[in-house]
Amino acid sequence: MPSLFNLTGLVEKEKRYCFAHRVNADIWEGKYRGMLVVVKELRCLPVDSSVQQRLVREIEAWTAVNHPNITPFFGICFDFNSPGVPSLIVPYYRHGNILNYTKQNPNVNKLSLITQVADALSHLHSQSIIHGNVSGANVLVNDNLEASLTDFGISRILQRASRFTAFDMRVSFEEITTPTTLREWRWKARELMMPSGEHKRYISGEAVDVWAFAMTVIEIFTGRIPFWYIRSDTKVIYTVMTGGRPERSHYSQINSNIWETLERCWDQDADYRPSMEQVMQIFMSISS
Repeated sequence: MPSLFNLTGLVEKEKRYCFAHRVNADIWEGKYRGMLVVVKELRCLPVDSSVQQRLVREIEAWTAVNHPNITPFFGICFDFNSPGVPSLIVPYYRHGNILNYTKQNPNVNKLSLITQVADALSHLHSQSIIHGNVSGANVLVNDNLEASLTDFGISRILQRASRFTAFDMRVSFEEITTPTTLREWRWKARELMMPSGEHKRYISGEAVDVWAFAMTVIEIFTGRIPFWYIRSDTKVIYTVMTGGRPERSHYSQINSNIWETLERCWDQDADYRPSMEQVMQIFMSISS
């Protein structure tokens, strides 16, 4: 691992216990060069040199992106986990993710925050970068009270690299977009549920982020997961695969102009979905 990204020996944990648990990581507070940071201690098997090379590519892509609504990435370290298992180091934002922030501040301008997320995704796509895991949990609120998109898929690569099946080791994009839990499918584009035949050419495109962004919009406005009124995750998958979409009657708090845009983002044909640049412009015009 290049020394530029390897922070081993430079990060210290601040407390005895982690402050959050995720499906694939424990989250700790830490210090790096006097700054408060988040230490994302991953749950995966030790990584080999080939996985480290792929990590470097992802890290280089993340660190090269300079945008006010994209979370900076400092690097990884090998101090806190099992031998050979890295932890990710990113800034600590005391407001947490956008879902926690909007719940604690119900009168905040959600549309403004959503527009910032659209801007961040549009910027990524302009750099030929697919996020692959857009959701409210991956949008933080920084110290300037602005949305900050995070978690580009590095942790997903590590987690899937620790498994040894042909499916899990196919290609990097599929590693970062294939959910690790059934619940994560609620944000995923229809073509990711059917990655074969006529749909296969779409699964590495920007349209999957457009779909997930629209699901994240309804999540932010309601504070609930997409398809919250359907309890079964497998039923959600079946609903989407058979042409179903979030039902308007369950989202009365979202105005018609926004809803019309969301429906375009969920078009069954990925070619007919708007670009994130177009979506951003629409949200900017609505919020002005």
